[in-house]
Amino acid sequence: MSNSKLLSIQQILNYETKGSNYLNINSSKQEKSLRDVVNTLLSNLQQKYPNLSFELKNKIYLSDIASEINNFENETFFSPIFKTTFISPDGGFLFLVDNITNKKYPILISEMKYQGSNSSFKGNAIERLGKNVIALRNYFINHEILPFVTFCSGPDFNPSKSKIIDRLSTIACFAPLNKINLFKYGSINPGSYFCREEEW
Repeated sequence: MSNSKLLSIQQILNYETKGSNYLNINSSKQEKSLRDVVNTLLSNLQQKYPNLSFELKNKIYLSDIASEINNFENETFFSPIFKTTFISPDGGFLFLVDNITNKKYPILISEMKYQGSNSSFKGNAIERLGKNVIALRNYFINHEILPFVTFCSGPDFNPSKSKIIDRLSTIACFAPLNKINLFKYGSINPGSYFCREEEW
């Protein structure tokens, strides 16, 4: 085996033993920070609006998302392969609950993504984000808003080091980044994406 191939394998092993641990630790720290912020927001909302009810859920099942599509299209055609599969954004799903009908209105869905430290592994976090955004756009198919916000950080979000930011722009339907995009632009429902190299 050539020295170059041995070097490439060693670089991957080094990443898996060092780089991935760093990414996991760093991501976990930022995810916990986001959950703390959402819990503080929930507490503030409950204090400010004592006559309203709020609920924070960790996950939404894909079957619930498919039901939203069926309701919108007046169909029964749409269904996930597995009924137990779900999406679980880092900050969860924050709902406003109608006390009379018990209907729940999502008002905030939040994610934290860290991307970087090794060029061979660029894009993984963003690709996972893209999967969730597809699901959430379908979940909000009958709404005029998408109250979804993602905070991205890491070396890959420095335009001088990586073009990963273009993948994020694609997920955002090319709407402006680092800006709140709550409402639809015609039929486009981009969501809000904030990115920088430094940690949030």
